[in-house]
Amino acid sequence: MEPLSKKVVLETFYNFSNLGQKVDRDVFDLFADSEPRVDSLSRYFENNILFNRVGTALRFNAKGLNISGGIAAQQFDIRGKFYNNQGQSEIGIIKNTYRALLPNVSVNYDLKNSRYLNFDYNVGLNAPRIRDLQPFIDNSNPMFVRKGNPNLLPTTTYNSNLYYYVFNPVSFINLNAGVSYTRYKNQVILNQQVNNDLSTVYTPENISGGDNFNVYTYFGFPIKKTKVAMALNASTGISKNLMYINNVLNENKGENFYLGTRLDLTPIDWFSWFISANAGINNASYSISTNQNQRFFNNSVQSNMVLQLPKLIFFTTDFNYTHFKNNKLGFNQHVPILNLSTYKVVGKNKKSEIRLSLYDAFKRNVRVNQNAFQNVISSSISQTLSRYFMVTYTYNMKGITAKVKKSRWED
Repeated sequence: MEPLSKKVVLETFYNFSNLGQKVDRDVFDLFADSEPRVDSLSRYFENNILFNRVGTALRFNAKGLNISGGIAAQQFDIRGKFYNNQGQSEIGIIKNTYRALLPNVSVNYDLKNSRYLNFDYNVGLNAPRIRDLQPFIDNSNPMFVRKGNPNLLPTTTYNSNLYYYVFNPVSFINLNAGVSYTRYKNQVILNQQVNNDLSTVYTPENISGGDNFNVYTYFGFPIKKTKVAMALNASTGISKNLMYINNVLNENKGENFYLGTRLDLTPIDWFSWFISANAGINNASYSISTNQNQRFFNNSVQSNMVLQLPKLIFFTTDFNYTHFKNNKLGFNQHVPILNLSTYKVVGKNKKSEIRLSLYDAFKRNVRVNQNAFQNVISSSISQTLSRYFMVTYTYNMKGITAKVKKSRWED
């Protein structure tokens, strides 16, 4: 950084990274007696990604207004060699170089009285994944076969963000709201060829026209200062993804809506209770098979209570109830999780803690995932660690704060 005047500063920067990868993928024919290695599907890879970025910017700062504008030159060098097996002669080389000039602008304005307005715009460049570049067939799952494409271009993202924040230190009221928009050029999508047996061959390709738009807001206020506080938040997002299915262009749209509320109860020094509820709705629609349009829900309720007993003994409860639902897929999953713990702060200087915890008292813990991306909507349930006890001992050289937290964000 070099000051050119009291209000103007010249900034320069340089970023560098070098990533090396080695992958040894052996495929065997398990249906043959000797289980021979299948050379046509097995590969050994040696990959290297070299990243260089250099740029400059001018920053102006005066009377609460901070404006910065600059440009960066970025280059990816991707080098890859692949073999049928380690130690054999190479059968292919990937050698791609991507360059781009990337502008960026940011405006930060201190409106005084704890009010701030921020805007930024930047262009990013993301190199394609080595996995997508490698020209070989991956049939680990015969129903979903992947083919690499060594001719992929990097994805360019155009990002805009506008953010406003205000906090009243007298009334403790705070509000922040923002909007963001991202547009994609040469986005990497999976071109899908669906066969008569419903097996699908995926080939990564570039396409332009996808975008993503998000709006969010948060409003927090006290009902009774230092005793009861409440917060409301909401967000919505709209995305568009393009792809080819059997050589027909398909436009997929995703819409998500989110509402949340939180109540903080801290009426006395030895008791606190934080309660929150969230509701999420996701819509997925398709330009080709409109009969596959669907909606799914992710709703949850959380509760955290802390009680301080005499002699620095604490009791805590954490309850999280989540409901996942998708009528189109007949998916309806309820997950109530209750965790209990009691702990005591010990030692002259209050640096140690002994804790006994019970996790998942109802023995209902499973990992549930619902998401929509491009033309795929998935709902999955997988087993995970369920009910168990744990005894822990913690020593903190700085000392342990022996009090009931007054904010859910305290450690």
